[in-house]
Amino acid sequence: MLRACDIVARIGKKEILHGVSFTAPAGALTAIVGPNGSGKSTLLRAITAEVDFTGRVLLNGENVADLHPWELAAMRAVLPQSATLAFPFTVAEVVRMGLRRGISGHRDDIPARALHAVGLEGYADKLYQELSGGEQQRTQLARVLCQVWHPVQNGVPRWLLLDEPVASLDIGHQLMVMRLLKDFANRGGGVVAVMHDLNLSAMFADHMAMIKDGQILKHGTPADVMQNAILSQAYGCTLTVNTPAAAGQSYILPHVAQERMG
Repeated sequence: MLRACDIVARIGKKEILHGVSFTAPAGALTAIVGPNGSGKSTLLRAITAEVDFTGRVLLNGENVADLHPWELAAMRAVLPQSATLAFPFTVAEVVRMGLRRGISGHRDDIPARALHAVGLEGYADKLYQELSGGEQQRTQLARVLCQVWHPVQNGVPRWLLLDEPVASLDIGHQLMVMRLLKDFANRGGGVVAVMHDLNLSAMFADHMAMIKDGQILKHGTPADVMQNAILSQAYGCTLTVNTPAAAGQSYILPHVAQERMG
């Protein structure tokens, strides 16, 4: 279980999060959604201790403030919204950075398997700076996958914490990445992802947390969160959720129709 308790976070003098409490279970994909500037990324950065905050973050029952960096690196991997590299690393070198931070550094086969998982087999010797934005993002995903390659280690779940993991990807690669994350969760790991796409979130997430103005507006299953009134309140416009059940489908994908107020 990942548990954030009464999180207050500021950037400069501005308070971004106002006493947020949030939970995400292992074995599930939890999506953090909400409008721009609502505090989604700040919440994730508080959970990963990248911003100063008050409150507590517990991961697998342990206070992260009491853990050494190497202990955290063995327990969870973090994919930021963007990553800039100043030196001409190859794709393989970038991916191996994750392998070295985890506990499977002796497994030389993992980087190639991670690149295959994100659709970048054959890219190992390419320079990272020469890749497209989407290819760079998938390289970074392969890096964090290497760090926590086994979703459960010695009976303890491991975690992927991701900020907009599909933001610069085309729809085919978005679906591929979301299936990877869902598979990681189905095998016992925990996934927490900041998401913008409500339809993708509803399609793949087990739990959703809607944030508005630095507070949790609603937290529950996609069906709990994807309600007309909640979405309209969160985004400041009229949103209607349409849930047609297609024959043979095991899920219902909400389609959001938008009508601007005023």
